[in-house]
Amino acid sequence: MSSPSIAVSFSDTSTAAGAPSETMMTMSMRDDLSNVDAMNKGRRRVSVDEFAAATGHMPVLNAFGDRSSRFSERASIGLKTATYELRRRSTVTSGAGAAGRPGSRRVSVVTDEVTQEVLMDGKDIFSNYDYTKKANSVFRWNLLWLVLCLIAPYPLWLTFVPGACAASYEITIIVNMLLTVNFIYTTVLCWRYMWRMIRSFNTPFWQELDPELRNKLKHIVVMPTYKEPVELLCETISSVANQTVAETIVMVVGMEEKTPDQEEKKRIIRQRFENKFSALVFSIHPSGVPGEIPGACSNRNYAARTAVKYMITEGLLPVDDKTKEVELDFCTLSVCDADTTYYYRYFENLSWAFLNEPPETRYQVCWQSPLFYNISLDKRWFFTRVMGILRSYFMIGFLIGGSINTMSIYSMSLGLLVKSQFFHPGYQMDDIIYTLSAMKATGVRIEIRTIDIPTLSGPTSGVNVLSEFNEWVVQATRWTIGAAEVFHYFFVKLLKGNYFLPGLAYFWWFVYYYGFVLCVAGLIAICNMIAQFVGIAHEQYSIESCKPCQSWFNLTDDSPFYTWIMPSFLFFNYGIVFLTAFVMDALVSQILALDERVHPIRNLCHFISTQVVLWVYCLVEYKAIFQIAYYGKEVCGHKASEKHALVGVKAAAEEPLKSITSKEEPLKIVEEDIHDD
Repeated sequence: MSSPSIAVSFSDTSTAAGAPSETMMTMSMRDDLSNVDAMNKGRRRVSVDEFAAATGHMPVLNAFGDRSSRFSERASIGLKTATYELRRRSTVTSGAGAAGRPGSRRVSVVTDEVTQEVLMDGKDIFSNYDYTKKANSVFRWNLLWLVLCLIAPYPLWLTFVPGACAASYEITIIVNMLLTVNFIYTTVLCWRYMWRMIRSFNTPFWQELDPELRNKLKHIVVMPTYKEPVELLCETISSVANQTVAETIVMVVGMEEKTPDQEEKKRIIRQRFENKFSALVFSIHPSGVPGEIPGACSNRNYAARTAVKYMITEGLLPVDDKTKEVELDFCTLSVCDADTTYYYRYFENLSWAFLNEPPETRYQVCWQSPLFYNISLDKRWFFTRVMGILRSYFMIGFLIGGSINTMSIYSMSLGLLVKSQFFHPGYQMDDIIYTLSAMKATGVRIEIRTIDIPTLSGPTSGVNVLSEFNEWVVQATRWTIGAAEVFHYFFVKLLKGNYFLPGLAYFWWFVYYYGFVLCVAGLIAICNMIAQFVGIAHEQYSIESCKPCQSWFNLTDDSPFYTWIMPSFLFFNYGIVFLTAFVMDALVSQILALDERVHPIRNLCHFISTQVVLWVYCLVEYKAIFQIAYYGKEVCGHKASEKHALVGVKAAAEEPLKSITSKEEPLKIVEEDIHDD
């Protein structure tokens, strides 16, 4: 007897005649699931062809769209998630029909005039920042960071002050002990995330949601771009198009007025993705707007406003005819970079996290997927690869763990974004400044929730070692200057009482991470090491002669404490912190089936160089702090990173997109060139 078949209906946007078009897909579900389960239980590596032969469906290559050249033919995660995806499709459409699909909802179109009067809580949702405010461009609150930077080199002078040698070493020991306790905590957070990440791939997020609520949910994705190659843009958009809920996504490509080959890029993107989303929106950010800093932040601000205008005009965001209040309760906005790779269930995970967040806090949190910079990371020089691995550790342990700020690729409710006046175009770092803008708007500390599904991002790159190192330095400098400038914004609002109590806790974590962990702590370690080398030639300055902590612990003159205390902190860094970071990198590479080729000896050399790379990074940050202290706001800007080396061997435009869902209705392409004043 033949296996029973289940008809699965995928409903598209309604046709011009008003009748929903449907693509009927008949699957032998029992055979599909049993074959996939058998391969899962076999614990062996299965090629894409084997998977297709077993299920009758061609999978998205490793669930990451068209970056096929960067992935092996291992389908371990693809096979596991395919089981849930086949089941999800039957669950989504079973008994619902076309009307149950989010993309089939038809509402009246709101006119442009009404769009300009749309309100939320009685306020115009498109209100802009006040550019008329004048601020001192040099004497800013980030000058307080100079205090930390001037104190940090104390081992170079305090050690050689008569009678103060022991005190110098004691301060260094206390600093390192505090850091050790903190890094134990962050390491626990990283191991906990690794467990949650593994578990997330086997979690049927979509099935666990209330069908009525999940069908209300819409997503906006904003991707700013300037000079990035169109192949890279297509690879990123491809990962969004491959989402299991792509029909609920409004994809926004935010270009600059001076973007090279603008029309050609739009043509290629149109041709490739014209029927993959609920809508594809192009925004053209005008240049030279007074009060704005050119860069990703001002671009995202303009693109997000364009997307909301479009959705209101098309009726995707309902507006009450009488009150003019817009309904934003079931819409999220996610920002990404031009070199982002979403796992194909990211927005399914986001939907689950959004709807499972209690309503009283749902509009006061952000969601952050830990970023792993493994796009061609194995082809990068050691300093880029090492810092990319450490950045993932720091993100999970500090930025997310301490709810300090989001980074590059994150999500929030559209209601919170509108209440925060979108993104502040007068600053260069949208991720850091947004957390503060949201805290100012709500008056409460903005918590950062973890999206367990990881996200891939691109590291710095260059055509040779010198150009790549220069890009590495430029990026580190830009981040440090951006963080220091945001500190000024934070302090101004704190003193005005916008968020005084929640601001005090945020003040500690922000200064501790950006000022102390990433900069001052490394400088103290470098200066202490120099002092110890001097102590080898001049014994009176050695730690054995100065005998720190002797009276604290009743140590003898020949105690091994003096010999091993400083090296023990270095051993801890390598044996706990750095090892955890490298294990996490290896796990992500394996579980996502990335085709990375790093020889064990090369990997060992990179591991050994980790502390030196971190110290060099610290010196770059130290330089950046003095740079913004001297030049002020003049150095604040966003220089686009070089991305050409990240383009895959097989360009995204060369191969048709292997989409999980099938949609036939032509996409609505919208271009908005209106500047919101």
